[in-house]
Amino acid sequence: PGFQALRGKSELGTSWHDDKSCWVLDYTPNTPLFGNTRDELRQVGCGLYLARLYEKCPCPRLKGYFVIQVCATCP
Repeated sequence: PGFQALRGKSELGTSWHDDKSCWVLDYTPNTPLFGNTRDELRQVGCGLYLARLYEKCPCPRLKGYFVIQVCATCP
């Protein structure tokens, strides 16, 4: 729509939880509401992702979980 809603980066990375591969969503410090957070996502089913939400500062701390469901046709 011509504007940027959130600032951050998304990349394959290593989980703070168990050092295994995951998608990391890392937001810049000045991002409203998400500025101090890091999300780690893993696919747990067809089109279903489970994420861990961390507070980054003053020290990394698990704040909760959320789920993303993507409409997909499974084989």
